[in-house]
Amino acid sequence: MNPATSKEFVSTQDKSTKKHNTADTSREAYAEVVKSGQIQRECQLVLAAIRQHQPITSRKLSVVLGIERTNITRSLYDLLRSTPMLIKEAFEAKCPITKKTVKHYALIEWKSECKNNQEVKNDSN
Repeated sequence: MNPATSKEFVSTQDKSTKKHNTADTSREAYAEVVKSGQIQRECQLVLAAIRQHQPITSRKLSVVLGIERTNITRSLYDLLRSTPMLIKEAFEAKCPITKKTVKHYALIEWKSECKNNQEVKNDSN
């Protein structure tokens, strides 16, 4: 009998602690990544890619850089909260890859041009 489909299956995980119960191994892995400088390198790569391809989605950044989207998301989060702030959420629009409405990122100084309520890149890339 497959326990996942059984009506008698009972989870042994305490749901009250599930959301915030980070495993020690996850914390250790994160500490190693920070210590190795990987996070800083990925932030620099993401910033350079945004500069070259702005406005750009997190999925497109992942494709361009060959870095997992979860790492891209962490880098975007860090860059959005950096001092001085380096990037911004430029606008929301359909992703050319997924066709879903998503955030597009750009450098703080990037300015969009609107044509018929459509966001348009203001650079030659």
